[in-house]
Amino acid sequence: MFTLKNSFIIKIICLINLSFGLSPAIFGDEAGKGFKRPFRTALFSSLDRSYNIQKPLALDDRAGWVVIKDTLIGGYNDHFAMAYDISQKSVSWWLPLDAGLVTPIINAADDIILGTKNGVIYRVDPATGTVRWKLDVDVFVSRPPLFDGKNIYLLTLSQHLYAVDFASGAVKWIYDAGKPETLSTAIPAPMVNLADGIIIGLSNGEVQLVDKGSGKKTWFYNHPSDEKSSFRDVIGDMMVVGDHLFYARFDGSVISQSFKDNNGPFWTVSLPLITAATVSGDRIFVAGIKGMIYAYSLKTGKELWSHQTFDGTAIMYSDDQRLMCATSDGNVTVFDRETGEPLWFDQLGGRIAHKPLLYKDSIFLSTGLKNIYGYKF
Repeated sequence: MFTLKNSFIIKIICLINLSFGLSPAIFGDEAGKGFKRPFRTALFSSLDRSYNIQKPLALDDRAGWVVIKDTLIGGYNDHFAMAYDISQKSVSWWLPLDAGLVTPIINAADDIILGTKNGVIYRVDPATGTVRWKLDVDVFVSRPPLFDGKNIYLLTLSQHLYAVDFASGAVKWIYDAGKPETLSTAIPAPMVNLADGIIIGLSNGEVQLVDKGSGKKTWFYNHPSDEKSSFRDVIGDMMVVGDHLFYARFDGSVISQSFKDNNGPFWTVSLPLITAATVSGDRIFVAGIKGMIYAYSLKTGKELWSHQTFDGTAIMYSDDQRLMCATSDGNVTVFDRETGEPLWFDQLGGRIAHKPLLYKDSIFLSTGLKNIYGYKF
């Protein structure tokens, strides 16, 4: 926990722009008719002054932000994490860091888990910024940690899976999933929690089931690739329904299979390269590298709809009504989940590299330039 001098706090608060204004936009030529998006609210901007002076074209913020109660928590710069009280419109605490945050922040039993570029993992009290424990791992963690109520599971960039006791921060076991064969894509797939195991997706396209008790691999499968792609990473969200696993890979494979045997998939779809995927309800949504968005039935693999949007979708999020697609350069398109009809579009002017966060009746997206935009539905 660290308290800054009052003069510095005032300087930082002056950088936080709470502008709750109305700014309607038109979807434009892509839809063939005008579609107004919801009113956009810029919650705040915490761009470090040194970055602002440099006027960068883009910055990356892989860690993102979380909201716990009325407190927004994320990385201010490569030296501090911060907590901002939304209701009081003031900074609650600052936490000094040896390196910038890179691990997507998660909420675990009312605490938060942070991870830095130099491979340090922190368990932090979100109310005070007090560090309960910290742990050095072999290299940084690029995907969200997984919390199962007892342990934190961390999959590092080198594909070492750590099981860490949540209470003490002690390492229970480390599983080596194999050295990455190639550089990983920007946003690898989060892990999947099962009662007795963890499903992980790897950079070579393989999926593995690791036993929670022993830390040993109990099942794996690597679907043959139809594309001559150097990247076969499992990307986007994986989902388990019964004994069926649904997932997508960068090489264009969309796969439904059992993780109880090695009899091969129930169904597959082969597309041009895939940049993002999410599973919601009865369907899986995937984004092709050329900007085509597809919806497939989980049960049959049948295409339900497709629609052209912008190239380079990096983030997909779906609720029971809408599908949101955000590109790495800040274009946001929202579709009707059932029909694929485009509803609205916005341009945020910064790189989006992590899932949106939900707060009350709004959904928020943040860019690498530390600007956070909210949409009220």
